[in-house]
Amino acid sequence: MSYRIYFLFFLTLALSGCQKNFSTGEAGKLMANLEDMNGNPLTLSESEDQKLLLHFWGTWCKPCLEELPALVRAEETLEENKFRVILVSEESAEDIASYLNKKGIPLESARYIGALTELQIHALPATFVFNEHGDKIFNKSGRIAWDSEEEIQQILTLD
Repeated sequence: MSYRIYFLFFLTLALSGCQKNFSTGEAGKLMANLEDMNGNPLTLSESEDQKLLLHFWGTWCKPCLEELPALVRAEETLEENKFRVILVSEESAEDIASYLNKKGIPLESARYIGALTELQIHALPATFVFNEHGDKIFNKSGRIAWDSEEEIQQILTLD
């Protein structure tokens, strides 16, 4: 009887450790402050077995705007390699949607409702990548050459 209890305990512990968990740690703090464009909490349940690339930008940020077309082109390659790409801004949903629609940027978007400084973001653009378990595996402030094969390969090989 006691072996069965130990077995069930360790089985439960092992299985819970294998699940993706964006609700704790750095990813959890970040996710608690993300809303979809309708003002609902952003959920990642449909992102199982994917890495999450969050790209922080602003409609007023010239380097951000210059790199968005290249990020759109890179998204297909990223998605083929199990990445979910989300643009994140602290601006209003109306401003975000207006700009993206006007420029024909089809990327998924979200609003960050906290202070970017809480995430140690002091300049835009900024990009975070989280692995399938919600651990941050990449963090870069500044522009990324999304149409550069070297940059994309670096991101694709992140663990």
